[in-house]
Amino acid sequence: MPVQMVSRFRVKKLSPKHPLPIYKESQLPDLVDPTNQIQRSVPQIETGVEKEEEEEHDLQAAISAHQAAVTTGAKVESYIPIPDASNTIDLKEYESLYKKKYKEPSTLIRFSSTVEDTIGCPYFMDEIDESFLNKYNADHPTLSEDDFEKIMYEFESTTKEKLSHIHLDPAHIPEFHEFMELVPESSFLHGRASIMIEPIFAHWKKRKQERHGHSIIPELKYEELVKNEMDPYVCFRRRETKPVRKTRRTDQQSLERLRKLRSEMEMARNLLEMVLRREKIRKEGMVLDHTVFDKKCKLREYQRILGIKEDEDLLLPSKKKRKTSIGSG
Repeated sequence: MPVQMVSRFRVKKLSPKHPLPIYKESQLPDLVDPTNQIQRSVPQIETGVEKEEEEEHDLQAAISAHQAAVTTGAKVESYIPIPDASNTIDLKEYESLYKKKYKEPSTLIRFSSTVEDTIGCPYFMDEIDESFLNKYNADHPTLSEDDFEKIMYEFESTTKEKLSHIHLDPAHIPEFHEFMELVPESSFLHGRASIMIEPIFAHWKKRKQERHGHSIIPELKYEELVKNEMDPYVCFRRRETKPVRKTRRTDQQSLERLRKLRSEMEMARNLLEMVLRREKIRKEGMVLDHTVFDKKCKLREYQRILGIKEDEDLLLPSKKKRKTSIGSG
C-alpha cells in the first residue's frame, strides 16, 4: 500500500491560476507524533541552483536545517552566509563618496590613437625565441626582450606590407641587405648597427621558412580558395547562398505577367497614336478655318469696291452643332 501511495503522489508547481485550499491548525495531523506520520515520500523540490551545486555540503545542511525548522519548530543552526546589508554609513561620508552633481571630465575617452597603437608591440616571444635570445646575449651586447619583440615585429610588418605573397614560395625571402631596403625609413631599425640586427634577421628568416611563409605570431585562420575548404580551423567562412530553385509553375507565372505587361503597353501605345492622330486632324481643321476666313475677308472687300450688297450672314462662320447621343435627350 505505501508503494502505491508513492507512485500516485506528485508535487505540482504553484500557479496563480489555480486556487489553493486553506487548512486550519486543527485540521492538520500532528507531524511530531510518529504515529501520524504520512507514509509517502516527497520528491525533491527544485532548489533554484545549478545541479552541480546542489550536492554541496553547506547547501544541503542549510536546506535540511530549514526543513527541520519548518516541520519541528527547531532553531536553525546552519544557514547560507549572506552579507549583512542592514547597516548604513554616515550621511556625511555618503555625500563625500557619492556627489550629486557629476561633471564630465575633459579627458574622458578622447584620443585619436587606434587600439593597435595603445596595446604596444603585438609580437610575443615563445620558447624558441627565448633560447635564441639567451645565446645572442652571450655573444653580443645585452638585448632586452621588449627590443627583441619590436625587431621581430618590424620584420613581420614589413613582410606583410611589401611581400604579402611570400607564403606561395617561402624560398624567395630576400637577403638581409635587400630586405633592409624594403624597411620604411621611419623604422627604428635604421638607427641600429647591422651587426646586431643581422643574426636576429637570420633567426626570423629560419622561423619564417619553417612556417611556410605565414606569420610567426598565431593568427586567425581565414579561408583559402586554393587549399581544402573543409578545414575545421578556418574562421569567418564565406556564407554560401543557395540559388533559388525555379520550378515550372514560377516560370509560367512570370510568362503570364510578361504577356499582361506587353498587352498593356501595346494598349497604351495605341491610345497615344490615336491621340496624336486626333491632334493632327484638329490642327489641319484650324488651318483650313483660317484660310477660309481670309478668303471671306477678301471677298467682302471686293464686294464693297464693286458695290455689291448681299446678306452678310453668308460670310459668318456656321456654328457646328454638338453631337449628342439619342438616349440622353
